[in-house]
Amino acid sequence: MAVGRLPDNEERRPLPTTDVPTNTPPTRTTVPAFAARTMRRGSNGRTSRPVFVSLYAPQARRTWWWYAYRCPGCGAYQLGRARSLDAVTGDRRAGCGHWIRVNIARVYGNSAVVS
Repeated sequence: MAVGRLPDNEERRPLPTTDVPTNTPPTRTTVPAFAARTMRRGSNGRTSRPVFVSLYAPQARRTWWWYAYRCPGCGAYQLGRARSLDAVTGDRRAGCGHWIRVNIARVYGNSAVVS
């Protein structure tokens, strides 16, 4: 028997077909992740993706508001700070270079100040 050949007595199996029936509807629709999110044009004229941040209130000697978030564009974790609560939200460029719209999701620390 030669190398790479089937023996004469072995039954040959049919190859699997790759034809898909045309009368069956698709079971799932694929949508790109960035298209499923709402993107807005900010005052800078660029589209910015929404980001929901964890906000840390000023405590003790720390007088600035700190916030942490994950960039929707690249997945990098970023940290930011602002002097006032009003300066936390809005359009800005993240440290990685993507334009984002900052929204407050949760507040840690003195939450009575936020209410």
